[in-house]
Amino acid sequence: MFVPKFFIIYLRKITAFLWLWTGLSVMHSLRGQEPVVRPVETYLNLDAEFGQYREQGQEKFFDSVAFPVLEKYNMLMSEAWYDYQAKVWERDLKKGVAGEEGWLYMFRALRLAGRPQAADSLKKALEIYQPASWAAKAVRWYALGPGQRPLREFPALFQQSPNTARPFLIPELLQVLDALCDTRRRDSLLQAWQNSEEWPKELVYYGYNLAQTPVENAVLFTDGPFETAAVLQVQHLGVRPDVKVINLFYLGHPEYRNCVAIRYNLNIPFTAHLDPGSVIRHVVTHNPSRAFYISQSTTKTIFRSLGLPLYCEGLAYRIGKPSYSTFYRLLDNVENNYNLKYLEDSLSKNTFNKFRAAQFNTVYVAPLLQVFDLYYYKEDFHRAEYWYQKALRIARQSGNEDLVRMHRLFWERKEEKPSRR
Repeated sequence: MFVPKFFIIYLRKITAFLWLWTGLSVMHSLRGQEPVVRPVETYLNLDAEFGQYREQGQEKFFDSVAFPVLEKYNMLMSEAWYDYQAKVWERDLKKGVAGEEGWLYMFRALRLAGRPQAADSLKKALEIYQPASWAAKAVRWYALGPGQRPLREFPALFQQSPNTARPFLIPELLQVLDALCDTRRRDSLLQAWQNSEEWPKELVYYGYNLAQTPVENAVLFTDGPFETAAVLQVQHLGVRPDVKVINLFYLGHPEYRNCVAIRYNLNIPFTAHLDPGSVIRHVVTHNPSRAFYISQSTTKTIFRSLGLPLYCEGLAYRIGKPSYSTFYRLLDNVENNYNLKYLEDSLSKNTFNKFRAAQFNTVYVAPLLQVFDLYYYKEDFHRAEYWYQKALRIARQSGNEDLVRMHRLFWERKEEKPSRR
C-alpha cells in the first residue's frame, strides 16, 4: 500500500505534539512536588537527612516519595522537609494509594513542620468523620504528650493497626511494654521480631555497639523507640545485660519513672513536668556511685538542657566527671569491642533502611574522628590516616564527607605539629 510522504511527515508532527502535550500535563501535575530548598547549616552537623542532596549551600528534596514519619526525630529533618512530606501524604491519601497509617504520618508531619493548627484540624476532622477508625484512634493517642499518654491502651491499638504500619510500630510497642515493666510480653515481642522478615540487621549491629560502650553496670540513657529497641534486642540475645537502659522519651511518664526507680534501685524525682535534662541532672547527682552514659544520637535540645560535662567513649557520652580511663575506653570500644565491618556493607532490603540506617551510621563519625585526633596527637600518622579514611567513607553515605575533611584541615593548617601539654 502506497502512503504519501507528506502524510507520514504530518503524522509524525501530530505524534510529537501529543508527546509534548502529555509531558506538559505530567509536569503540571507534579508542580506540588517541586524541590524544597533551604540554606545548609554552617556548623558541623553530622545528622543524616534522607532524600536530599547538597549543592552550593543549598539542600534540595528531590524525592516525591512519601516516607513514614516517626515522631521522635524532629531534630534530624528541617521543618521544610516535614511540610513537604505532609503535602506528599495528602496527595497519596487523595489518590487512595495510602492506607490508614497515612493519616497518622500526615498528622506527625504537620506537627513537626511547625503547623500545629493544621494538625489539630486534621485530628478534629478524623474525630468527626471517621471516629471509629484506627487512624482517628492513633492520631488521638499520639496527639498527647509522652507523659500523658495512656500506655496501657497502645497494645490494643497495635493489634488493630494495618499490616503496612506494623514494622514502624513494633519499636514503639517495645518501649511501651518496657515502660510498663511488662518484661514477659516485651521479651515475647523481641523474639517474634527476631524471627520475622522485618528484622533489620543494621539496627541489631548498632544496638550491639551501643550496648558495648558503657562500663560494667552503668546506666545508659537512650532516646526514642528505635534506639531503645536496638539495645533491648541485643540484651535479649545475651549481650551486656548488666547495662541499665533508660528511655528518655517516656521518662516523664509517672508509670515509667516508678518502674525504672524500682528496677534499677535509683533515686528519681517524681515531680511532674520536669524536662529530661533536669531529670538526668537529678539522677546523676543523687546516685553518685553509679556510672551514667547518654547516647550520642540523643536530641540536641536535651544536650543543651543537660548542663553537665560529657566525655566521648564511643557511641555514648559519659556524664559527669571523667574517668582516668576515658580515652582508653574510647580506643578499646572502637578498635576492639565494636563491630564496624557492617558499616561498609550494602544495606539490607529492610524498610528501616529507607530513612534510618544512614542516620545511625553517621553517629559513628564523631567517635572515629576523636580516635583520629588521639593518634594524630601522638604522631602515629599511619593509624590516624586509617581512622580518618573510615570516618570519611561512613560520612559519604549521608553527604557529609566535606565536614570530615574540614575536621582534618584543622590539624593540617597548623604551622607546626601539635605540642604536648
